[in-house]
Amino acid sequence: MQSFRYALSGEFAFIRSLGRGIAISPTWGLEVSTLSEVYKNTSNRRICQTEIMESYEHKHQNLGSKSEDGGIYKMANDIAKTLFRILAQEGVVFSEASFKTLLASYYQQSRIEISKYNALSKINSLEYNRQNEINVVEAFEEAIKEAAAEFYEDPMGVASLSPWNTVRSVLPDFSDRFKAMVKEESK
Repeated sequence: MQSFRYALSGEFAFIRSLGRGIAISPTWGLEVSTLSEVYKNTSNRRICQTEIMESYEHKHQNLGSKSEDGGIYKMANDIAKTLFRILAQEGVVFSEASFKTLLASYYQQSRIEISKYNALSKINSLEYNRQNEINVVEAFEEAIKEAAAEFYEDPMGVASLSPWNTVRSVLPDFSDRFKAMVKEESK
């Protein structure tokens, strides 16, 4: 995933046969689970990233919090849980020490990045609210802590959506029924 410039953009293209055979997360972990499934189900030589545009317009959302169960906090939590689940399914063992190391690394790296962006904004005469950035980093830290605790409690988490191939093998007429339902709802 590190090779992708913007892995969480939500922009994917793949051939239909691949798309029909992958399971995806129904949570904010959608992009992470999709990339994981693509890597599991096809050759790395058949995966590439293309430049659709130079920059991305982000859908800005409120930061949110644990008590609100929404916003970027919820996204960070869902993505972390999905990533933990994917890594565990690949054989990565998560101990309490692993999560403590992750949090310590995150804390250190986030402070370095905040300092860099603070300096860059000063050099370029741009407004930068360092305290707001620290608040966001602390919220993400809490989201990771919560995700780790939830992962420990239930490592399987929210079940992925079944691949279309599986759905169609169990319900052979599902595609026709789904198409009819969409057509009916579109009236």
